[in-house]
Amino acid sequence: MTADRAGIICLDNPSVFPQVYTSVRTKGVPDSLGRQNKNIDLKELTASYEEIRVTPVRELQAKIPASFGNDERRLIAGMDFVSCEILYIWRPDIEKPRSHVGSKQSLEIRCDIIADTDGTHAE
Repeated sequence: MTADRAGIICLDNPSVFPQVYTSVRTKGVPDSLGRQNKNIDLKELTASYEEIRVTPVRELQAKIPASFGNDERRLIAGMDFVSCEILYIWRPDIEKPRSHVGSKQSLEIRCDIIADTDGTHAE
């Protein structure tokens, strides 16, 4: 997630992160473990994220579809970062979204759940 966040910060338009990431992965570029995933459904993911982004932390794990693997979880975490105040501190040249911008603390808790750092999500 740290590398994804660095990439998001460097994008001219950080909100295009899901399209950029999906484009790279669907072209067959392997991840750092050599896995390929050409089947990311960005439309489904975006629809799911619209529900996930307003979900309270205590209910978050239950809202992430069981079919979502590493790539989908990374995309959701990246999408959350685009809605975090820390991005706009790093990039004061871009305008904050009109919708709620979350705190860094909230982002870290949400991303731990999204990335499933407790190991309950089996890849």
